[in-house]
Amino acid sequence: MDLDNKSPHVERLFARQAECGRAIERFLYGIFRRIKGASEFAFAGFYAMILKLSGNTPQRVVIYYHSIKSSDVRSFRRQMAWLAANCNVVEPSRIATAPTNGGTLVAVTIDDGFASALENAVPILKEYGLAAGFFIPAGRLGQKAGWEIAQHCRDKDESVVDQHQVRQLAEKGFEILSHTLSHPRLTKVKDHQLETELVASKQALEQIIGHEISGISYPHGDYDDRVCAYAQRAAYKTGFTIEPVAVDYTTDFMRIGRFLVSPRESLIKFRLKIRGAYQALRFVRTVKKSILRSWDKCRTK
Repeated sequence: MDLDNKSPHVERLFARQAECGRAIERFLYGIFRRIKGASEFAFAGFYAMILKLSGNTPQRVVIYYHSIKSSDVRSFRRQMAWLAANCNVVEPSRIATAPTNGGTLVAVTIDDGFASALENAVPILKEYGLAAGFFIPAGRLGQKAGWEIAQHCRDKDESVVDQHQVRQLAEKGFEILSHTLSHPRLTKVKDHQLETELVASKQALEQIIGHEISGISYPHGDYDDRVCAYAQRAAYKTGFTIEPVAVDYTTDFMRIGRFLVSPRESLIKFRLKIRGAYQALRFVRTVKKSILRSWDKCRTK
């Protein structure tokens, strides 16, 4: 009886402890994000100076967003206004082939096809006359995002646009591109599922908008030689990654790099990404991996 009487109190205690644990986790995660962001900003700033002094500032850059909330509208408008004033913005399909005319070419892409991007980003893109491409997971139309999303991610409650909204985007002049059917990690699926994810999504979107789907972005940035080969076989002309790399004459059209942008970012950070300065992160990650591999070898000796 005593145990029964205490059980509600014990349950409440456990619930409070769990909530406290989650709060601490969110707090620590926030600190980690700030430290990581500050260090990346410092590396990028240093690399921007190197690019400027060497005259190697990239002329072709692709950026990508995910959700764009109503609270992001003001900062997103600032970003797009700067792009309109300082760069030539082209469709993703033309980023590697359009003439630069001595300026900087930028392709704006939006992954996952979230309804918030349609509601909040499209009016601003139209206001400034900017092209953009929307990567749509064709098997999740009109549904909640059913794929793996981190608990801390602000996109976890987002919904994907429906067929009518996809058609609306195309009618407004935006490029529609594939983001597979179900947003899986493509390197982890078997050949038959990989083919289905690539081919069926392309066909479904083509049926909705009435013309060819030429490009795909690999969900989670997860791709390898097999995935790229299957994408080419499925008649995609371009494949987009999340590697922070600018586009140049050496770029493989099935491995076009992109820079992640938050609609809440400062204009200084945004400009560094447009100038290709965040390519420095790729070098930092390569060095980090080399150090970790060397450390592992030392530990196993």
